Amino acid sequence: MNGIFGNNVVMRYTMKATFVIATLITCVLALEEELLHYVSDDVPGGSYKYYSLTYDGYIKIRLTSITGDADLYASQTTTKPTYEPDHYCLQSTTCGEDIIFIPKSFKRPVSIGVYGHPSHEISKYTLLVSELLIEDDNILYDQTSRNNYKDRDNKVNNCILIITFIFLYHIEYVCILVSLYKYLILESPHLIFCQSDMVFHGFLVSTIILNIKKIKKLTN
Repeated sequence: MNGIFGNNVVMRYTMKATFVIATLITCVLALEEELLHYVSDDVPGGSYKYYSLTYDGYIKIRLTSITGDADLYASQTTTKPTYEPDHYCLQSTTCGEDIIFIPKSFKRPVSIGVYGHPSHEISKYTLLVSELLIEDDNILYDQTSRNNYKDRDNKVNNCILIITFIFLYHIEYVCILVSLYKYLILESPHLIFCQSDMVFHGFLVSTIILNIKKIKKLTN
């Protein structure tokens, strides 16, 4: 009886907890950066694919190799950057995920080159272009561009409200997860929701709200 009850509870609340965690991750990412462009493409080994970046601001470019191995190069001085030392300004050549950051000071358009490593016949990849909203713990905007960021600040505030709502609305789930931890990991014989769980939850929610307030200060 306990085993069946425990399995049902685990399945039910694990699904709910997964949804909550996924939503929180999305909100946290939205606080830090805004996706501007997405490309899914491929490049033959030993060849380049080129793109032109015209977005202003502090830009993050993330290259993820799905198959093969693609490398990332960027230049503000040449239209076709290569792996030659004097033919690129920024580069990332890892075997997995490559990330480069384009400063606001770079002259636009910035040329982006994706190089297919010759050890692979073809490399498939995704290229994500995002604008970072926070740099060195400060929001990246000045007085002249304040109006352009008004909508984005509203998005940040909305994310803060969503995070707060989720934790307040799903207060029971945290308590249940703590009890499940005791039941499954600590091998407690029963699922007991005791007062100490509520104390733990209260501490957790208080910590989260304090961190949310810190984030909100950065947007003011």
